[in-house]
Amino acid sequence: MNITFILIIIMLMGVSTAFYIEKPGRKKKKEEEETSKDFYSLDNLIDEVKKRISERIGDQTPLKKGKSSGQPEEEYKRRLIKAKLRKAVREACLGDLGERAFLKDHIREILKEELKVNEETIRYVFAFDDPEAMSAKDIFEYLYAIYMRVFGIGIFSNMVRDFGWDHNVEDNKGRLRGMITSQMVRDAYGNCMYEGTFPDRLEMLTQRCYENLYGHDAADILIMDTDIDGVSGGTGGRTRYDYNYLAELFGNRNECDVNIWDTVYCVYRGRLIRMEFLSFVNEERLERVVKNIYRYNARTSLSKRNPVLLSSMKNNSRVVVSRPPVSDGWAFFVRKFGSTDASRIDSLIIDKGSGFVIELLKKIVGAELNFVISGNTGGGKTTLVKALIEFIDPSFAL
Repeated sequence: MNITFILIIIMLMGVSTAFYIEKPGRKKKKEEEETSKDFYSLDNLIDEVKKRISERIGDQTPLKKGKSSGQPEEEYKRRLIKAKLRKAVREACLGDLGERAFLKDHIREILKEELKVNEETIRYVFAFDDPEAMSAKDIFEYLYAIYMRVFGIGIFSNMVRDFGWDHNVEDNKGRLRGMITSQMVRDAYGNCMYEGTFPDRLEMLTQRCYENLYGHDAADILIMDTDIDGVSGGTGGRTRYDYNYLAELFGNRNECDVNIWDTVYCVYRGRLIRMEFLSFVNEERLERVVKNIYRYNARTSLSKRNPVLLSSMKNNSRVVVSRPPVSDGWAFFVRKFGSTDASRIDSLIIDKGSGFVIELLKKIVGAELNFVISGNTGGGKTTLVKALIEFIDPSFAL
């Protein structure tokens, strides 16, 4: 009996020992997994990219070339890349597609080669396998990356066509208006006929790092897309001075109320569309975009003494920015004259009796009469003028 009891004790001790030996291993593995998730969080990756870009452009030694410079050829090339990168960081947000692409290439290289972002670790950043865990903005940028790979050009136009975003929807007040909602974006993800790949996901992550650090934040894709005629931010909603904490706390806030930094609009083929799922998150991020977007051709700085400025970008887009005290908050409007034009007038004027209006416009232009096209901002004035150009005698010089 004593022998049996001793054997049972020994067996229990062996099991316990095995359990305690195995447990630290499981614990270590779990800790490593948690560490990986922390490291591959979006905020941490953005910080790491910023730190590495800063290290690359930190050396301010002037460039010299030639035998008398004392610089080897390899060292000269290295400093040349640094100088180009420094220029891209400074000017990518001014409307230069080349500088933007150059900077994004460096960010992509840092993510893939230095931070070891791969098909597995990128799932820690965005839950591609669980769309419900992704925000509507995440899904939109992922779809945009997929369509960029598939089509190359006409990205937004193809998305509007495929997902049926070209019709008005009813807002919370029962009004029909141009709007792309969060639910519409989620539905588009379920109906997308193209499958995403790792390069698409890496492009999405690269774009998010770029827009948060050097680009135009939530409006960056819209501003740089050549299909879109105009983009505005901070042009509606309530400011932080209008914010009612008690109404928010007790649930009495009107559902229609949005913050000024939550309003992003675009003009697409003369139609004003609110991108309901896009937001600058807070006033500071909107302010950063407003302070950067006008700098290319500005003669002065935006300040309380000069609270409204008219400027332009490198791609000839017109930029209007404003700030308090002349406006309720920080705001910008970009008008892109180089965007894709609508050459068919019958795609612009489509209501009942449109044939008579189109024929009248043809006669006015053909007879070389003076006429005025007027309307509100984003109403489609410039788009209509582009369409009317085809009715001008081709022998005339514009």
